[in-house]
Amino acid sequence: MVLAAIFAAACIGCNVWYHFALAPLDVSETAKLTFVVSAGENAHEVAMQLKAKNIISSPFAFEVYATLHGDRAKLQAGVYELSPSMEVRTIVQKFVNGDVSRGRLTIPEGSTIAQIRELAGKVGINGAAFDQVLLLPHANNFLAGNPNTVDDAGYL
Repeated sequence: MVLAAIFAAACIGCNVWYHFALAPLDVSETAKLTFVVSAGENAHEVAMQLKAKNIISSPFAFEVYATLHGDRAKLQAGVYELSPSMEVRTIVQKFVNGDVSRGRLTIPEGSTIAQIRELAGKVGINGAAFDQVLLLPHANNFLAGNPNTVDDAGYL
């Protein structure tokens, strides 16, 4: 009887912790942060980065949630706008749906990658995030033969 009570208390405690860990880290912090999920990153790596950037409180809860909902292997690479005021389930859904950050960036003809990077910074795109996106696999067939390390400036 005592063991059953201890087990029940432990289950209730785990349930309370889990729901608390899925809640927003800071509901008052609505500023958007640029977050990059790189191609090939797994849920654990993403969770650790989210914690390091103070977007979530528990990498373990993030991984448990993604696993229980069958989303662990469905996280899509891209640049995302996230906030500590978001729930873990909202963040996971953004990653699964590929709800990447979208903005308007006009690139004058003949611009170099360095110039485009500078323009991107002026519209709020983080330079490090810009550099990481350049390393993502090419999405267009005409660039498929070019390795990521080749300068594609003439194709932009």
